Amino acid sequence: MLIWMNIGLTVLCLLVAWLIAKIAVSNPGERRGLVFAVFIVAFGVLAGFSQGVVMPKMAANHAASQLETLLVTNPAFAALKKHDASGFAALVIPLKRALVEGRPEREVVAMGSNAAMQMVKTYVTQASDVTAHKYMSSYVQMLTSVQERDLEACYDMLNGTKGSQFDLTQYVSANQLQAQYQAMAEVISSYATERQAVPQEIDIKDLLAPLADELIRLYGKDVLMLVGGTSSGPKPDKNRMCQMGTAWLRLALRLPPADSGKLMRYLVAKN
Repeated sequence: MLIWMNIGLTVLCLLVAWLIAKIAVSNPGERRGLVFAVFIVAFGVLAGFSQGVVMPKMAANHAASQLETLLVTNPAFAALKKHDASGFAALVIPLKRALVEGRPEREVVAMGSNAAMQMVKTYVTQASDVTAHKYMSSYVQMLTSVQERDLEACYDMLNGTKGSQFDLTQYVSANQLQAQYQAMAEVISSYATERQAVPQEIDIKDLLAPLADELIRLYGKDVLMLVGGTSSGPKPDKNRMCQMGTAWLRLALRLPPADSGKLMRYLVAKN
């Protein structure tokens, strides 16, 4: 489609340049050399303007018009559109705006991925325990890859640092991303069809205690960082907090899916 737009725009520039040359030069039949020179200059100006201004704008508008079609090829976005049309629209509108404004495609993809991961937190808290377990398992696999490459990004992901945007393709494989999107789709479907109440502390306190003991055994008083620390406690360290936060999730996921899913739903709701 864009190729034909480009061809059409080039033909239009040729025609307009020829008209300019014919109009600008008196007695064009007798001054063909001058006509040709004016034509070349006019075409160069028009072509430069069309390729530098018009074509990028047309390409951006075309990309925005095709965005929904492209998104629903992804299982997570397809599930979102099917089960939460208003949520899907709320996600799509700013992405279209960003494309029309000419923001880089890679940046828009990162925006979409991050927005989807933020939205899915709501669905996780009330999805089935099994789908919550599966989603958080794939999430921790991605988080581990991020941790290996960029501890700062790992910290921001764990703590939902405001304004943080992650281009996950820098850190994780295509297979990991696909597994995450599939798990997101199952969570969204579960939320829509078998929604359940968000677990309360009384529901998971027996699961928390042994996990907390194990984390303290591994990291000692540094665990205070995860709960905000105290005035006399250790100064928060992003690298250490990334390590402990990831370890905490791994410990929780070792529980049977019914237990770990319930615990994960509680933790996501509290975050």
